[in-house]
Amino acid sequence: MNAVIYYKGTDKIAHMVKNCIRRGKNFVGDNMKVGINLKHFDVIWTEDDANPIIDQGDIIGWDKNVSDLTPSTESVEIKPPTRQDFIAAHKIRKAIDNMSYQELDSYIETNVTDLASAKVFLKTLAKVTLALCKMVDNK
Repeated sequence: MNAVIYYKGTDKIAHMVKNCIRRGKNFVGDNMKVGINLKHFDVIWTEDDANPIIDQGDIIGWDKNVSDLTPSTESVEIKPPTRQDFIAAHKIRKAIDNMSYQELDSYIETNVTDLASAKVFLKTLAKVTLALCKMVDNK
């Protein structure tokens, strides 16, 4: 999915971020990373493509306008973790931070002994995984 960032109130494309994900006001894609002030720009998501017009190595425009593109109802936004997810991830990290892979295997063998404890462990692991996924690229 491509993010088309255009000047508010116009049909003129400012940036086209290809295969983009959005994190707040930051748009990161295969061809660029850009942070924008949403007071000055609007965004549409599209599967369509526009090609840059380049003059002496600089992008001076695009071969299409916003009205030439088919908008999608999808957006690809990474939301930050909730406080609860972050706390769960932090607790697990503290517990396993200094463990080797063998020690972690041993911990699981000792503490995950039946279906109920396996469910608790998997739910916690899933929350940690989700929190980590949400934290990816938040540098």
